[in-house]
Amino acid sequence: MTSRERILAVLHHELPDCVPCCPDISNMVPCRLTGKPFWDIYVYQDPPLWKAHIDALKHFDIDGGFEVYLWGDLFGDQPEWERRIVSRNRDGSFVTQTYCREINEWHKYVEVHTRDNPPAALVLPEQIGLPAVPDTWEEITGIKQWPTGMELWKLIKKEMGDQGIIGC
Repeated sequence: MTSRERILAVLHHELPDCVPCCPDISNMVPCRLTGKPFWDIYVYQDPPLWKAHIDALKHFDIDGGFEVYLWGDLFGDQPEWERRIVSRNRDGSFVTQTYCREINEWHKYVEVHTRDNPPAALVLPEQIGLPAVPDTWEEITGIKQWPTGMELWKLIKKEMGDQGIIGC
């Protein structure tokens, strides 16, 4: 059986050829396996986390699954929030905060991006010595663009192949 067939057999209450091997490799293992700084995955989408995860499943030849959640703007009438760099450190790490031009408002939390760990989210800027409203900031450029919606689902399904299943 392929990984996909094995997982589907279990979900359909059928007997697979063996117990599916689905360890929770989450985001740490896939990101480290890329050899890139974590900010490349989380900020620059190079590769996006879903791609790093599928590549890790294939690398270790383990059964896997993935849920697609990047559908894009589902409601159409929501203001657009842009992530901006509000602080940089000598070691390359940086802090981002989202801003909405439409309502001229900064999000109350920031994210701290380091080379070797997932971002620290929901950090109050004051906790790390930054103002709630940044004095200066820089736009983030070089973010790889990926499809959204059904186009993204189809791409992930193709990338996953027989290594596992995907859901919505």
